[in-house]
Amino acid sequence: MTGSKSEVARKSRNAGCNQAVSELAYRSAVIRYGARQVFQVSPKEKGAKITDVSVFLGVAKQEGVLLPPKPTNQDQRDAAKLAFLCRRKALLEGRFSAAKLIR
Repeated sequence: MTGSKSEVARKSRNAGCNQAVSELAYRSAVIRYGARQVFQVSPKEKGAKITDVSVFLGVAKQEGVLLPPKPTNQDQRDAAKLAFLCRRKALLEGRFSAAKLIR
């Protein structure tokens, strides 16, 4: 990390808080929905953000999801990317069949 000593400390603290919230959200989801229904996704698995809307629409199309070409914000793109990733993981791990995921 870069920045002054206090900035680095703040960033480290924020990262730790985000990691803790993520773990609590995972545990809560497992309690609510069951371990078979919940995925943990590492930052490495998530990969880079999709900041270009045309690239995002191409990824969505590749995933079989047709979206209207309206503007999206970064939070929406991040959420969709996570949903695509978890859908793929579910199929690869045999948790669900493709027919059950398509409605």
